[in-house]
Amino acid sequence: MGYNHHTEDYVTKKDRKEKVLELMQTGDWKNVIQEFQGVDEYREPLLVWIRPSQACLTFIQQEIDKLGLSSISSVGCGCGTLEWLIQVATGVSVTGYEVNRIWWEGVHS
Repeated sequence: MGYNHHTEDYVTKKDRKEKVLELMQTGDWKNVIQEFQGVDEYREPLLVWIRPSQACLTFIQQEIDKLGLSSISSVGCGCGTLEWLIQVATGVSVTGYEVNRIWWEGVHS
């Protein structure tokens, strides 16, 4: 069936988001990816709009390497979860830019 962002109860959603944040705080990017790639296809738009796989992150790194870059910029990065994943999984330095103050002053950034 897949993850239903709209019908999951508040406590379950809160617990899953906190689990992802704890994994991020410990630098456990592989388990962050696993959380988003599970059977229910969990998605938390307050953390990341897409659910990147390790293959996606590897592809991004390969393309950056082909271009000879050591850093990239991300415009519209929200709270920076995707940028964090790219940086910790690939070693590429990522600078995020977000014009919406709510995202970069929020509890998740």
